Amino acid sequence: MNYRYATAADVLRFYSERPPQTLRAIIVVQGDEPVPIVGLANEGGFGKLFSEYKPQLKGRLRRMAVLRAIKLAMRFVERCPLPVVAITQPGEPDSPRLLERLGFEFYQSSDDGDIYKWLG
Repeated sequence: MNYRYATAADVLRFYSERPPQTLRAIIVVQGDEPVPIVGLANEGGFGKLFSEYKPQLKGRLRRMAVLRAIKLAMRFVERCPLPVVAITQPGEPDSPRLLERLGFEFYQSSDDGDIYKWLG
C-alpha cells in the first residue's frame, strides 16, 4: 500500500463520479486500486474532514500507509482558515475515539452521526 495526494482522476475513480464539493485529499492505493480516501471538503462556510474506504480494507484500517495518510490529511485541517468539523459514522464505533485523538471535540448529535469540531 502506498499513499499520495489525490488527483481529480483518483477522486473520480474512487467515487465513480465527481463529488459536488471541492476536495483536498490523500488517496491510498493497493496495487493500482484506490482503497481509502481521506481529506478535507469545502462545505461553503466550513471545512469537513472526511474519510471513506472500500469494503476490502475493512479490518485493515490501522495499516501504516492509512495512518500516514490520515496524518497528512490533518495538515489540510490545520491550515484551513474556516471552522472544521467531522461527522462520525454510526457503523464505525472507533470514529469518536479517533477524532478526539486527532484534536476534535464532540459538538452535537445529528441524524447523520455525531458532529465533532476541530479545536486547533
